[in-house]
Amino acid sequence: MTHTVVIDLSATPFAARAAAGYTSAPSVRFKHLTTQSLAFAFATSGTIAAVSGWVEGRVVMKATPNGEVLLLDAALEESGSDVGKRYTAAWAAEENDGDDLRAFLAASKGEALPCWAEIQWEDSAGTHAVAFEIEFEPSFNLDTDGPPPKATAEANWLWLKDRAPEANGFVHDDEARELSVSPSSIGLGDVDNTSDTDKPISDATQAALNLKLDSSERGAADGVAPLDSSGKVPAANLPGYVDDVIEAANFAALPDSGETGKIYITLDNNKTYRWSGSAYVEINGMPAFASQAEAEAGSDNTKLMTPLRTAEAIAALAPSGGGGGKVLQVVFAAKTDTATGSSGAWTSSGLSASITPSSVGSQILAIAVLSVTSNNNNTLAMARIAKGGTPLLQADAAIPRPQSHAVFVGFAQGNQIGSTTMMAQEVPGSLSPQTYTVELAGLNGSTWYLNRSTADSASPVVPRGASTLTLVEIGA
Repeated sequence: MTHTVVIDLSATPFAARAAAGYTSAPSVRFKHLTTQSLAFAFATSGTIAAVSGWVEGRVVMKATPNGEVLLLDAALEESGSDVGKRYTAAWAAEENDGDDLRAFLAASKGEALPCWAEIQWEDSAGTHAVAFEIEFEPSFNLDTDGPPPKATAEANWLWLKDRAPEANGFVHDDEARELSVSPSSIGLGDVDNTSDTDKPISDATQAALNLKLDSSERGAADGVAPLDSSGKVPAANLPGYVDDVIEAANFAALPDSGETGKIYITLDNNKTYRWSGSAYVEINGMPAFASQAEAEAGSDNTKLMTPLRTAEAIAALAPSGGGGGKVLQVVFAAKTDTATGSSGAWTSSGLSASITPSSVGSQILAIAVLSVTSNNNNTLAMARIAKGGTPLLQADAAIPRPQSHAVFVGFAQGNQIGSTTMMAQEVPGSLSPQTYTVELAGLNGSTWYLNRSTADSASPVVPRGASTLTLVEIGA
C-alpha cells in the first residue's frame, strides 16, 4: 500500500498535509511486517509541482515518545514530472527488528502505537525538514507469539530466559545461549547424562543382535542375495546363465525378437530354439544311443556308440579261435646319420619311433634293420630293441654270459659294414603312446659303429649305410 503526504511549501514553517485538499494533517498507519510505500508531493499555493533544484531526500520514522526506536531510514526516489512529480520511499518494517523494536512491540501488547516521521530534503534553496505523526500497528503480540521474526540472537535469548526462569529449575548458559533443565529440579537427581551410544545393553540382547544379518551384506559381494516383493531373488542378483532359458507355451508365444545366447523352449512339443538374429532356428535334439545289437548290426548311422558298446561289438564280431591279425597301422622311422660308442652299457643309437595303439588288445611288432660293424676283425658288439630301457626280446640269462638280442662282428678290412635285422613283439595293453628305441653295446672293450665302417675313409670304395625301425599294430 502507498500512502501520499503533501508538503505545503506555502506554510510557514513548511507543513505536512493530507493528500485530499491539502488542508488537514495527514493520516498514515503502517502495519508491522507489511511492505508499504510513503510518497511525498510538494505544493505551492495549492498547486503540486516539482521541487526547484531538487538534490536528494530521505524519510526517517521513529517510535514515540522517546524517539529512540528506528522504524525506517530510507532515501527518496524521484519519479514523474511537473504536477505528477513524486518522491517515494518503500518500507518493509521487518528490516529493523532489533532489541529496541522488540521492547517497543512488547509494550504495545499488539495495539497500534503513535510514531512520527520526518522528511528531509535538499534543493537549490538549502536543506529542509518536516515532521508529522503516524500510527504503527504491530503484527503480533510478543507475550503470546514469541520474539519477532528476524530478531537478533540476543533478543531471542532474552525472550527465552524471561519465559523459562531459573527459579523454575531451568539453567541458563548465557555464553552459549543454551537452556537446560536441572535433573534435581524435576525429581530426576539420580539420572546420569550417558549418551545413547554409551548406554549398555544386556548380554541376551547382545547375543540376539550377534545372530542378526548386517544390512550392509544384502546384495553385496560375499554377502546374501535380497528378495523381491514375491519372495524371490531378483534377476540382477543371479548369474547370467540362470535366466538364459526361456519357456513359451508354443511357437506362436515366443517373443517377436529373440536374444542371442538364450535358449527358447516350446512347452507343447518340448522343442528348443535359438535366435539367429532374424529368426528362430530349431536346435537338434540329443541323438539316441545304439544298443549292443544295433552296434553289432552296424546298419544305423544316426545313433551314437559308447566305448562299452564299441568294445562289446568288436569282441562279438571277432573271429573265433583268437583270430584277427589285421594290420591296423604302421609307423616307420629311419636314421641316415652315423653313430658310434665304446661303452659296455646299453646306449641309445638315436634310432627310435612311437606308436599309439588303437585297441588295448593290439600287438605291436617292431622290426629293426641296422647297418653296423665292430672295430676289429672278429670283435663283437650287441644290439636290442627296448622300451623304456627294457628289452622286448633277449637271450635267457646264463651268467657270466651277457644277454643280447642280436650280435654282430667286425671285419678285417676297416672299410666294410655288416647288416643285422631284429624282430620283436609285445601287447602293451594300453591306449597311450608307446616309444621303442634301438640300443647298442660294446663287448669286451669293442667299439660299435652304426651306418659307417671302422675306417670311414673319404673314398668311393668305403660305403655308409642307413638303418630303419618299423612299428606295426596288429589287431587282436
